[in-house]
Amino acid sequence: MYSRTMLRIVAVAALAMLLAGCCPCPTGTPTPAPTVTPTYPPAATATPRALAWDSRLDALHVRVEYVPGARYQLVAAFMTINGSWDNTPRDPFWQWVDKATGGGGDHHMFVGVYKADGSPLAGKTAVFYKGNMTPDALVTDERGWANGVCQDAYFPDKGETGAYALQPLNGDKLIGGGLPYGNHVSVFGVWREVAPTALTLWQVLEGWLWPR
Repeated sequence: MYSRTMLRIVAVAALAMLLAGCCPCPTGTPTPAPTVTPTYPPAATATPRALAWDSRLDALHVRVEYVPGARYQLVAAFMTINGSWDNTPRDPFWQWVDKATGGGGDHHMFVGVYKADGSPLAGKTAVFYKGNMTPDALVTDERGWANGVCQDAYFPDKGETGAYALQPLNGDKLIGGGLPYGNHVSVFGVWREVAPTALTLWQVLEGWLWPR
């Protein structure tokens, strides 16, 4: 007759064998977990839009930085030399000759902002970038225009771009103002508000929270 101790040993051994059969221990080298490489969507970019563009700006390295979802979109960009409009194409740019503050200007960057219905937007703030200097805040007058003075020369034939830029708040950015080869040139940009029906929900909320 078996003692209680012996029965306990047999029972423990049997339980161990049962567990070993049901849950075998892994053997060999464990398979490493697959490596997951995170992917990120590309940064949002805006598709270039049609605009009235003075082709002379290309040689001066003036360019546009389109902002995705911009409420104020650049619709025209042109230039004058020594404050004269004589060499500026009449169609379509001369429609703004009497509206731009200061006439043809001399060595400035001009910003003109219009509402979706085509009327001038007074009191609109635009940022005037000046290279490494602190940007200025320009505010459009009752005609919808404002301007900043450009003072630094640059040399396009050396691949340089003018140090000045203009951007209405929540608008496209016009880059490359300055004095090419030291010449007095003014760059004009005209922005127009996107029709309200085309605004995104965020732009509508933005208009409520931060008017103009």
